[in-house]
Amino acid sequence: MLAVFADPAPTGMKPILDAEARVFEGGSREWGGVAGELMWRLQGVDRSVLLAANVLFVGLIVGTVTSLAKKKRLAAVQYQELADREAACDDC
Repeated sequence: MLAVFADPAPTGMKPILDAEARVFEGGSREWGGVAGELMWRLQGVDRSVLLAANVLFVGLIVGTVTSLAKKKRLAAVQYQELADREAACDDC
C-alpha cells in the first residue's frame, strides 16, 4: 500500500476521504453508515464472486439447519422406541 499525504488533499480524493470520515467517525453507526462502509470495501470485488459467496453462505446455513432438524427428529424417534420398549417390559 502506498500512501501520499498532502495538505490540502487533492480534489479527486475529497469525496473518498469524506466517505471514509463519515464511516469511521465515532458515535452511533446507523445502517446507512454500515452499508456505505461495506460498499466502500467491496467496490473492487467482482459481483459474481459476491453472489457465489452469498449462495455458499446461504447453502451452509440451510444445510446446518436441516442437519440439526434431522438430528432432533432422529433423537425423538429413538426416545420413543426406548419408551415403547420400557412400557412393554413394564407389562411383563
